[in-house]
Amino acid sequence: MSRAPREILLEEGVVMHCDRAAAGDQPARVRVRLLAGDHCEGCPASGLCKPDDNERRVLDVLDPVGVAEGDRVRVAVPGGAVLRASFLIYGLPLILLVIGVVIGTKLWPDHGMRDLWSFLLGAGLAAAAVPFVARLAREAETAGGALLEPHVTEKLPDVVTAAASH
Repeated sequence: MSRAPREILLEEGVVMHCDRAAAGDQPARVRVRLLAGDHCEGCPASGLCKPDDNERRVLDVLDPVGVAEGDRVRVAVPGGAVLRASFLIYGLPLILLVIGVVIGTKLWPDHGMRDLWSFLLGAGLAAAAVPFVARLAREAETAGGALLEPHVTEKLPDVVTAAASH
């Protein structure tokens, strides 16, 4: 595994399954069996990999290249994307909810419905984060990558074919 400057993890694997039923101009999705080793432990993207029935590491990825089953491919996985996206989706609204409740208890200390109004203020602040998170995801898409989407970067030459041609 190698790390590029923008925390992109590069893995090699073999395409196990192709889903060509992608709608519109979205790339197809493929399932790749990663050629994993000892480096997988402690990997920041290990939450994206799912062991299959044989305990192999498999990953569902976007396929802008157009590969077929059995092809060897290189896959790029955004290294810190899982943590950043989790914070934006769950952490930021939760923090805003708590801030809203705290502010609400200070604004209405003697009000009979203080708890309700405090909660509504916090929920409103949390809901206000949704367009912000959606905009960040759109900007990441426009900049050339999805917020969390690993993708095939290239089809690699088959080892047997490359050895036979020499």
